[in-house]
Amino acid sequence: MRKMRSAALFGVPVVLVAAVTATTAGGAMSRVAQRSVSLVAAPKIVRFGSPVTLAGVVSPARENRKVNIEARACGSASSAPVVGVKTGPNGTYSAGQSPVQNTVYQAQWHRWTSALVPVLVRPRVKLAKVGRHKFQIRVMAVRSLAGHRVLFEWHTSHGWSTLRKLRLTYWGQVISTSVSGKIFKSKIHKGKRVRVLLTPKQAAPCYVSGHSAIIRS
Repeated sequence: MRKMRSAALFGVPVVLVAAVTATTAGGAMSRVAQRSVSLVAAPKIVRFGSPVTLAGVVSPARENRKVNIEARACGSASSAPVVGVKTGPNGTYSAGQSPVQNTVYQAQWHRWTSALVPVLVRPRVKLAKVGRHKFQIRVMAVRSLAGHRVLFEWHTSHGWSTLRKLRLTYWGQVISTSVSGKIFKSKIHKGKRVRVLLTPKQAAPCYVSGHSAIIRS
């Protein structure tokens, strides 16, 4: 009330003083609200061992600002830092990662954080013909998929049809890659288009479905 009387004494309308004060406060709030950091992933689904690009921008655009990216892999209770990058002239940044299972990423710039960005991973599935009526399946992931089932399919005029359901066994570990597989026989005629499918249910909880390349029987 004392400030309003002083303003009136100097010939400044009280309403104008209130409006300027509100505008100034609103402008300060707006400047704070505009600060942000974004994050996108491309592609959003990758095969095990393949890279993904994480990119975004800080607002307002600032160069040479550090953005930290954290990741929470499937089965983890909390996130962990994976990479720190500096922004370019337009406030943009990018970094490469190779998630080994379904992972959620988030970027942080000072006290501002981006939205959570999930990246889904397909196990690497391979099918090979190793003899007459004999095939080999190899499935690679960071964790063993032994005990999980895959479908041996052939392509008909109506689409893919299941020939056999096969249970994977543990074949060993190569550095950080676990290999599961199966050798089996099938009496399918020569020259048919075949593949192996890992369904969503069998890939869960830390992977999404995947299939091998198509080969000839």
